[in-house]
Parts: sequence; structure tokens; C-alpha cells
Amino acid sequence: MPTHHATKFGRVISAAVVAAGLTLSVGLPASASYQTLEAEDLGTGYVPAQDSSDVRVATFDVNLVGSSSGELTERLSTPGDRDAAQVAQIIQRVRPEVIVVTGFDTDADQTNAEAFSTNYLAVGSGEYDGIDYPYSYAGPVNSGVDSGADLDQDGTIGGPGDALGHGEYPGQGGMVIYSQYPIDTDNIRTFNNLSWTEVPDSKIAQTGYSENEKDLVPLTSVGAWDVPISVHGRPLHVLASASAEASRSETHAYRQDDQVGFWADYVGDEQPDEQADDANAGAGADDQDYITDDEGTSGGLDDGARFVVAGQLTPGTEEARAQDSETMSQLLDVDRVTDPEPTSAQGSRQATEAAATHTWLNPEPAPGEPRSARTDYILPSEELPVTNSGVYWPASGQDGAELVGGTASLSGLLSKLSRQPAATDHRLVWTDINPQP
Repeated sequence: MPTHHATKFGRVISAAVVAAGLTLSVGLPASASYQTLEAEDLGTGYVPAQDSSDVRVATFDVNLVGSSSGELTERLSTPGDRDAAQVAQIIQRVRPEVIVVTGFDTDADQTNAEAFSTNYLAVGSGEYDGIDYPYSYAGPVNSGVDSGADLDQDGTIGGPGDALGHGEYPGQGGMVIYSQYPIDTDNIRTFNNLSWTEVPDSKIAQTGYSENEKDLVPLTSVGAWDVPISVHGRPLHVLASASAEASRSETHAYRQDDQVGFWADYVGDEQPDEQADDANAGAGADDQDYITDDEGTSGGLDDGARFVVAGQLTPGTEEARAQDSETMSQLLDVDRVTDPEPTSAQGSRQATEAAATHTWLNPEPAPGEPRSARTDYILPSEELPVTNSGVYWPASGQDGAELVGGTASLSGLLSKLSRQPAATDHRLVWTDINPQP
């Protein structure tokens, strides 16, 4: 099947630094009407097939980045790259119809996005068939784009810390949306040029930026896209974004907080009538006045529009859990937003182990060790019934464990010695929605 690309924008600049962290959520809402899985299936390599009327949406920070521009292009030019093949097989096992891929080097010609689709996703691995995505979009992002200023205040201009979003070069760790449904390229909105200073009550005032530097810094460190996809003849707005900062500095935490707040404003939480005159009650039309996309169109998402917020929304460090929770509450408390709260038995075990081994002297996991903080989200609008959700995270001894840094067997020296690191310390998150016409 040929691969068609959404190329509304003449230039595609992108990048981000590899974001560390992975998704974890435990506990399904009591009111949710999810499929009932056997206990032994939760957290294994088992992924249930969705109903024929459902659409599976996923997000995955894949850590397919190079140390220099063009490195990933070379790696993906032919089949055989270990990390790319590992990531592709995970996607083939889950088989989402729509997936937001973050932590992926993109380029102006969309060569990487097409090569990954053609040489990896579409090529079967073992018992798993390849998966075709006729439509893809790899739009502009900010990380890796030189600002021309000394934003990191290290005394020199240039380098990843001085980019509009942290990155060694344009395109490092960008985003790609793959879809089996048509992408409405004429109505894509991007918000890369939206200045951080334009956000009402933004936290940029709490940073160390000079007044001139404040004018240079956009709100989004990677990008914020509204990509409409035609599902059953109606648009489904995929609201995609990711985090670019490697330093996890206080400045980045402020920026991340406002980026999440942007989505809360964009989807336009409606105020209850009795609170309509209260300036502090929820988000409303006034909170959308600052929103202007890169084509100059103002305003947020239309009332009643169906959407899914997808991507890596918080950095997910062990130290920042409390702040991440406060940041995400801006969006999770919006009436129009549904949180499927995908479960992972292995994630729960990982969190327990992390609590026992990570101390104030050593709060972060060792390199390659997965994180137990939630960072990647699929958040559908209330108009979209959620029928199932999950995190792909099998434990050692379970099918697929070797794809996430585990072993195929729980015992045996040979098994342990053959263990390979996972391509990424994130885990794929998926949600099934029922977007009836």
C-alpha cells in the first residue's frame, strides 16, 4: 500500500531531545465500561482485539534519534536497525489505527517518516504481520531550531540549550502521526510560533530570561498540532504534543505547565451557568483569546468537536511527580476530557521496586531502566466512548518481554545474559474509542 504524506507546510523543522520517562497508570474508573481481562493478561504481552466499530489510538515515545543530523536517515534507509525493528514490532502487536510517535527524528522531506513506515512498520516480524499506514504527518517543531540567543546562560550562543526547544539540530526527536484514516491536510493547525508571553498568567515571568529573550521563546518546546483525521466521515482532532527539554530545569517545568494549560484552554472547557461571571471558574471563551495558530487563525477548538489529546505531556522524573500531577490536573479536570487511566501490572511492580531503591541520594533510575511515572497520555473527548485501554509492558517470562528490556524466561543464566536493553524507556499507551458517525 503506498504511503501518502500530509505536507501542508513547505518547511518541516522539528526536534526535541530524547525524553526520559514512561507511562504508568493504575486503577480503572469504576464507571468505565471496559472489556474484562483475566488477571494473568494484565501487564502481559497480550493485547485484546478491539471491536470492529472501535478505533485504537496510541502514543509511543520511541527514542529513535541520532547523535547528529542524518544519522537516523541512514539507519532507517534499509531494514535491520535493532531499535527500529523493536519499536516496529511493538506497534505491530498493538496495531493502532492512529498513532502519535514522539522522540523521532524528522526531516523536511519526511524521508525518515516514510522509511520507518516502509522498511519497518510494513514489514512483518515473526508471527506478526506488518502494518500499513497510508497517511502520515510530520509537521514543524521547535526543538533544535537555533534561537540566536544565550537562553541557557552558559556564556555562548549556540548548542542544544539555546534552541527554541532543546535539541542538537532541527528534527531531533520530533513527532510523526501515522494513520489508516485520511488526514485533512487543509485544516491542520500548528502552534509553534505562539509566544510563551502571550499565554495569560504565564510562568515565563518566573524564569531567568531577559525581556528580549522572553520575546524569542515560543510556548511549545517541540510542537502543538491539531491534526483532523476523517473517521467515518467526521473529523477526529488529534491534538499532539511532546516535551523537548533534557535538563528538566525549573524553567522547563514552568514551560511544561503552561503547555499543558494551553490544551486545557484550546478544548474550551465550558463554564457552568452559575459560575459564568466568576473570572476564576474554569476555562472559557476568554481563555481562548490568545490562541493564534501559525497561519494567523485565532481561537480554540469548536464546541462539540471530537478530539484526542495524545503525546508525551510531562517529563516524568521521579523528583517531579507532585509537580507533574498538578500540571496535568489543568487538563484532566476539564469537563470535556476523559482519562481512560490505562493499567499495567508490570508498571505497578516497577513503581513498587522504584520506591524501594530510589532514595534522595539516587532519585532517578539508572540509564536504560524504565521509569514508573506517567508521562504519555491518550485523553479522548467526552463525546467518544472509551471501550478499552492499556500499556504495552510485559514482564520477564511473558511474551514480548524481550521488546521492553525483559527476558523470555524467568530463569536461566543464558536467558539473563542474552537480555537486550529496550530501545526506549517509555511504553506504548493505547486506547480504544467508539467514534460512531
